[in-house]
Amino acid sequence: MGHLAYVIEGLLSLPKIVSHHVTVKYDNRWVEGEYVFGSVTNSLSVAGLVKLDPALVELGDGLFEVILVRNPNNLIELRRILHDILTQTYDPEYVTVFHSRKITFTFEQPVAWTRDGEAGGDHREITLSNLKGAIKMILPQEKQAKQE
Repeated sequence: MGHLAYVIEGLLSLPKIVSHHVTVKYDNRWVEGEYVFGSVTNSLSVAGLVKLDPALVELGDGLFEVILVRNPNNLIELRRILHDILTQTYDPEYVTVFHSRKITFTFEQPVAWTRDGEAGGDHREITLSNLKGAIKMILPQEKQAKQE
């Protein structure tokens, strides 16, 4: 069932989703609210389920793509959130998308994090920085010549 299995599993877990009050600071700005989902990526997709418009993503720019999804108060808001995500047209009242080099999340109580699908521990505050060019790749000369 592949992708459909993930969608079904997600729908079945909707009643269990818990929102968290969070303050998010980035690039001398901040947002605060009740969120059910947040991601910090440098990718065209999140978990293979949420696709980002390629026009919004530049993989080598040193910026994260950040998605924050507010806690829906009713089924109409939930439908709107799902519509925004599927059509990649984000209404900031429900789904906030922005870019940042550095971002700090502050929660009222510890919140579980994942890194690339693996457990990342529980945190009350976490700061993520995009260190553009921090890793240098060394290739054998024959591979370098092919890439040039």
